[in-house]
Amino acid sequence: MIRPHTLRRYRFDDDVSVSEIGEAILLATPRGELSLSVRQRERRTMFHHLSDGGADVASLLSIVGGAATDTVWVYRTLEKFVRAGLVVESIGIPSAAVIRRMVFDDTGGRAVDRVRVDPTAYLRADPDGMIFECARSTSLVRVTDWRLPAVIATLAQASGVPWRELTWPEGVDDALAEAVVIALLETGHLRPDEDSSPELREWSFHDSVFHTRSRLGYHDGPYGGTYANASMRAPLPAVTSASDAPSIPLARPDLADLSRTDPPLVTVQESRQSWRRSGPRAVTADELGEFLYRSARVRAQRSTDREDISLRPYPGGGADYELEIYPLVNRVDGLDRGLYHYNPADHALVPLSPWSDGLEALADEISRTAVTDSYPDVMFFVTARMGRLTYKYEAIPYALALKDLGVLYSTWYMTATAMGLAPCALGGGDSALFAQVSGVSMWAEPRIGEFILNTPDPTERRTAPAEEREVPE
Repeated sequence: MIRPHTLRRYRFDDDVSVSEIGEAILLATPRGELSLSVRQRERRTMFHHLSDGGADVASLLSIVGGAATDTVWVYRTLEKFVRAGLVVESIGIPSAAVIRRMVFDDTGGRAVDRVRVDPTAYLRADPDGMIFECARSTSLVRVTDWRLPAVIATLAQASGVPWRELTWPEGVDDALAEAVVIALLETGHLRPDEDSSPELREWSFHDSVFHTRSRLGYHDGPYGGTYANASMRAPLPAVTSASDAPSIPLARPDLADLSRTDPPLVTVQESRQSWRRSGPRAVTADELGEFLYRSARVRAQRSTDREDISLRPYPGGGADYELEIYPLVNRVDGLDRGLYHYNPADHALVPLSPWSDGLEALADEISRTAVTDSYPDVMFFVTARMGRLTYKYEAIPYALALKDLGVLYSTWYMTATAMGLAPCALGGGDSALFAQVSGVSMWAEPRIGEFILNTPDPTERRTAPAEEREVPE
């Protein structure tokens, strides 16, 4: 009878090769060559077993010897190579799954009667097949045949039933099912049915995955500024124009004069608030020009050995400045109604579309989100040219775009308050609708933010907890 533990075999990953020179073991890995001094022949033999299809832990222990020091050496060696990503675990003969761990755990099984699939676990495709992944797990499970999803589906549909009493699909024997269950309990893809995580229940599935996969700690995949796509394409330009249409130059304020007349920062911070209703007069084209000049223009550009970068009034990750600004003008003295693109290098608006039914739908959406019964004077749609970030970064591009968006929001709030205008950031919006109406790609340049700008409505003025706040004139 096949025993479950014999179906769990450790081996070197496919991109690791082993050779032996005297008493040294040479490991060729993607990160370079590693030389290990291994005097005992039995221990050198274990490395070859790990290379030639692998072996279960009991077999490895028998190869090395039965002494306590040998046992400690085997476990420490496995743990070191598992943590380094050089040794993986295969489940089943033939393999139904290959597990890449960040933490070595070989408990030999737990006394767990009832299990459930972790709520943050998911099955996804990748270029080499299918992956069973879990936001709360530090292990990645590669699916190598249909039996693993069959076991997972059976467990998911039988929550609360002791797993040893389940009837597995034809072709999945009890030994393989037990090996899968115990391994996935160790990796965290399965949890004891009584496992209680009240704080996790308040996280959506998507938020939990986004958090753990855009931070370090729960995965060992590529992360940060790796320039992984540099070999496949050129970097996107630092500044782009959404249209070849003639642009409309905007007003450029005198910054030296503003430095003398602007209210102090503490006044701006204490006066800041969100205004939703439009004021009695329209925002002017000069005010819109000053607002964008002070907050979003390109101050300077330069080239690095990798790409062109720019300097703007708000900080941006890696100076890549992926955010693009599309003002939807409803009521601006000096500008026609319609959708524009802001060119930060020329400090100009490029007309994209006159007012239409599609723009009306966008304005309706903004009004509903802002909870106001009229269209704001200016509605800003902020997109992210993801290619600016994905050229350089891995794992963090979307998270970085959202952080940059938050910085832009803060800059807009401070700028508008200092100018005596009425700003308000909105919490979400219909990215698909914007892509449909504007023609801007949903994935190359997704809409990630929305912001409205008016003149203040005096009836909307609010008070701070201790004192009435003055709006800078």
